[in-house]
Amino acid sequence: MGVGLLLLCCIMVIHFTLLYRSDPERLVFQLETAVKEQNVKQFIDLLKKDNPHLSWTEENAKRFLQYINEEADVHQMFAELGKQAHNPEGYHLFSPVTDRNGNDLFILAKGEKKFGIYQQYSIEVIPFRLLVSCNLDHVHVKIDQKEKTLSDANEKYKIGLFFPGTYKMTATYQSDYTTIRKNFTLDFSEAHKNELDYEAEMEASFISITSNVEEAELFVNGKPTGKTIHEIDSFGPIDENGSVTLHAEYQNKNGRIKTDEVTVSGADEEADLEFNNMEIEALHWDKIVQDGESYYNSTIKWFMDDYLSKAVSSYNEGDFSIIEPYLDENGPIFKELQKYIQHVVSEGIKENLVDVQVTNCKWSDEGITILTQEEYDIYYNDGTAKKKKFTSEYLLKRVGDEYKIHSLINTTVLSSEDL
Repeated sequence: MGVGLLLLCCIMVIHFTLLYRSDPERLVFQLETAVKEQNVKQFIDLLKKDNPHLSWTEENAKRFLQYINEEADVHQMFAELGKQAHNPEGYHLFSPVTDRNGNDLFILAKGEKKFGIYQQYSIEVIPFRLLVSCNLDHVHVKIDQKEKTLSDANEKYKIGLFFPGTYKMTATYQSDYTTIRKNFTLDFSEAHKNELDYEAEMEASFISITSNVEEAELFVNGKPTGKTIHEIDSFGPIDENGSVTLHAEYQNKNGRIKTDEVTVSGADEEADLEFNNMEIEALHWDKIVQDGESYYNSTIKWFMDDYLSKAVSSYNEGDFSIIEPYLDENGPIFKELQKYIQHVVSEGIKENLVDVQVTNCKWSDEGITILTQEEYDIYYNDGTAKKKKFTSEYLLKRVGDEYKIHSLINTTVLSSEDL
């Protein structure tokens, strides 16, 4: 009799214990207590389930608790959960409880029956989905423990499931030429129907590229892009707070030339990569001389005409300053012409430039070599005069933004006759 009574008592204790533990109202009360007291450990213990898509960290639980207290009517939410838990058999389907924006947070869920008798219940978290798009292609984003590369600026990408709260997202654009990184704050209170659709706006600029040689290849920070100015049209993205160095290079069978380097920042809208006209003409001189109009309009022809005309004026007037702007002061011709002017003045010689033809032009790393055929009428102080033709070879070197005569390599008299 005593043993049977004891056994009955044990059975009753186990029965009521199992009833208590499976009571959904108890679960709701415990969760409400954890939320109101901000008890992170109890909150995790009540809700944590094995889900590879959700990360139950202490930090995420804190975010979730803060979100509930700020974005939900806690009293009303648990009143609704308690109502469903009080009479669970009266519901065919449980209804989720929501935040103030209508996003689902929790739902009461039926589990299996323990020992086939005791109905088990749980409270399940309803996670939020995150979609992210960006104004740049190939941006890598990282939020919490999730990472994703956003390959196309025209697409939205699913990053994963998250507990609601406030998160920091780091977005990085990386190329051979620049790195752009920006932190964003994601606030799931802006979600709609448990989905946050976020547009990450990177602070980046595109630079419009122009050049007088569209077939030239663009270089960025000294590295070739493999594309011509015509193909690129604009370059970017670059960090609005950063800068890159641009230049262009052009090559044909006659040589290779390049523009000056231009440093552009994100505040710039365009970069003009201009080649020196004389260098361009030197590479294409074989074609220029075949076209009379191109030849007479060429910068090289104009320069030599002007230089030799000013040279004659400086000889006749005994004024070196007339010719000085055309000369490289570091070249031998600078002092040679000073002496020559003194010579013609002392000898009373006067000259008249009759004709100049540029017969050839070559480009090299040393400079531009120009061959000319020149014709002069020369008057001597004894009253005699001669018509002389010369072939001359000049070396021009770049000084700053322009070319100047560096040296007279040689000059040869082709003919001489009395006037």
